[in-house]
Amino acid sequence: MDTATNIITAIVDVELGPAGVAVSPDGTKVYVANMGSGNVSVIDTASNNVVASVGAGNSPFGVSVTLDGTKAYVANMGSGTVSVIDIANNTVTATVNVGNSPIAFGQFIGPELVFPVANFSTNVTSGYAPLSVQFNDSSETTDEWNWDFGDGNTSIDQNPVHTYSIAGNYTINLTAGNGNGTNSTFANIIVLEYNPAYTIDKTVTDVSGKGSSANVTVAGDVISYQIEVNNTGNTDLTNINVSDPLLGSLTGPSGDNSQTGILNVGENWTYTGNYTVTQSDLNSNGGGDGFINNTVTVDCDELDQESDSAEVPVEQNPAYGISKTVIDVAGRGPEANATSAGDIISYQINVTNDGNIDLTNLSVDDPLISLQGL
Repeated sequence: MDTATNIITAIVDVELGPAGVAVSPDGTKVYVANMGSGNVSVIDTASNNVVASVGAGNSPFGVSVTLDGTKAYVANMGSGTVSVIDIANNTVTATVNVGNSPIAFGQFIGPELVFPVANFSTNVTSGYAPLSVQFNDSSETTDEWNWDFGDGNTSIDQNPVHTYSIAGNYTINLTAGNGNGTNSTFANIIVLEYNPAYTIDKTVTDVSGKGSSANVTVAGDVISYQIEVNNTGNTDLTNINVSDPLLGSLTGPSGDNSQTGILNVGENWTYTGNYTVTQSDLNSNGGGDGFINNTVTVDCDELDQESDSAEVPVEQNPAYGISKTVIDVAGRGPEANATSAGDIISYQINVTNDGNIDLTNLSVDDPLISLQGL
């Protein structure tokens, strides 16, 4: 309506049962309480269009606006409450319990009520179960606190400590209150299942340049190994120790990319080492089972030891040769003939080990002559 002429210049459709109108101090907005639909229509006076619809309580009857134009107060006749609307973003920021069947008329002229503003922080936002969380209240104008920790537990302390014992994603609700109303805020805490884990894998990469599947055949063969330790869990592992008694000193690790000395989640460390085969390994057939067996062990602060083994076949090839020669006939040389009784024929017998293992309990027998030697 044009107030100069008292002529209706526009009709604006709102919602059911409009019951109360208030104008913002700067004249740019009109607030209409819709009793039948339980909300407030916000009209832009420049265009005469509804630019927002704000939910209120049951049967709102009347609305008033603060003198500074920052808040609108809606009297909810049916629910006995007053909804406080933040005009800047057209949202209800608080609901105040009042008496029965409140109504409102015209501009707000009294002193503004101070309502609580809920806010809090935590010392952690995620971690492994059991996770202890310190909640620190930073609410404004508040003298009551109601905490819902999202796992069925609650508290009315201002700065509670709560422990989450089961993994999950929890929504925390703080409802702050004072004598004028309440206000709530939310945050999330992620609790992870503590699951440290690692694997160790030992493989033969070469046997004296003959490939990884070759056999050990002679003393001095060099067996090359690779050892991989992989963090397959969900937590970093500390004080990693890899021990291989047969190899002794290992080279590595490579792959420690993030934090020196810490096996991070998903990280894979690689070590290498060599072993030189001894004659004793061949003689004993690898200790009796036909293999050079090699076991590596890893341990850390968070887990028990894990081990893995690799084996290389031992190929035993026992062999010897024997040769017998005449070295003299009665002082006349090895080519002479025996011409008379009493001629002495001197012989030499050579036994050679032509295989790859030592030979034991060697016996040389010559029925014609008495042997001297080993």
